[in-house]
Amino acid sequence: MLNEFSKDIENEISFMLTNYKNIDNLIRKRKKQLLETINEGKDAWEKSKSQIVGHTIEDVIIQIDEDGIIKRLNKYKKFLNDFFFNLYINEDFVFSAYIKLKYLRRKNEQFIEDKLNLSFDEINFIDDKLKRYIYNEAVKYRLYANNQEVKCNEQCKNNCNS
Repeated sequence: MLNEFSKDIENEISFMLTNYKNIDNLIRKRKKQLLETINEGKDAWEKSKSQIVGHTIEDVIIQIDEDGIIKRLNKYKKFLNDFFFNLYINEDFVFSAYIKLKYLRRKNEQFIEDKLNLSFDEINFIDDKLKRYIYNEAVKYRLYANNQEVKCNEQCKNNCNS
């Protein structure tokens, strides 16, 4: 299994870990953005028949169902749920504690060092190892192909955080 990945993938992993508790809200925001594009009025449906992508209620419902960002967020959420469950089952205390402190509770580096009794270099090593481990598991989960570039990350950040 390839153990190298791009900075975009590393950023997406960090983004998804940091926003793990917020993924449902990101999905809701994205759906709301798509719903806001609906053209209301009696002529909207007629006009949409001549367009490739219309903005009637029916068109937007199809767009929501086929939206790549929503699909990716849902898939990542399921992946992280399974990943965290496996960490818990395997009793991997260091990774579990690190994820909880750094990404879920968003504590600073000094707090993490003190709480886990680790040095700054050890924390950086754990962070790097964790992201590589997540990447390798995500490849198995088909979130990435080996050495695949991230397509959703910037679009997801821009669309879901506005």
